[in-house]
Amino acid sequence: MMNDSKRRLRIPVKFVTNSKDSHKLLGPKILTGPSGTSWLVEVKRAEDGDYVLCNDWEIFVKDHGLEDADLLVFKMNDFTSFDVMIFDATACEKEGTFFVKKNRIPCKHPDEVTDEHSNEQTRKMVMEMMIYMSR
Repeated sequence: MMNDSKRRLRIPVKFVTNSKDSHKLLGPKILTGPSGTSWLVEVKRAEDGDYVLCNDWEIFVKDHGLEDADLLVFKMNDFTSFDVMIFDATACEKEGTFFVKKNRIPCKHPDEVTDEHSNEQTRKMVMEMMIYMSR
């Protein structure tokens, strides 16, 4: 993710111009990440006229540990929500994003659990998910 994209993300002009009723893209939107947890962000018109995701977009970025070269795929469910898939530079889905909760650092492996994830129940859940995903 480029530095400016960590603060706000521009929506491609072609997507906006090809959207019927593109004005409905403006306003609050729900982003649902790979973990199933949702974040409320807002689409606004930037100074240059582009549509941008902002207002708590940076929280979504931080919570998912997004980095330069990460690729995000947005599926618009309607004009109020998007499902977001997150891929790393190798074009594989980022495993850690499946365990993200709001305002938390994603756990990539049970041994990497941080103080925010120190309770035994969370550790057990992460371990079960890792076993499930390895099948």
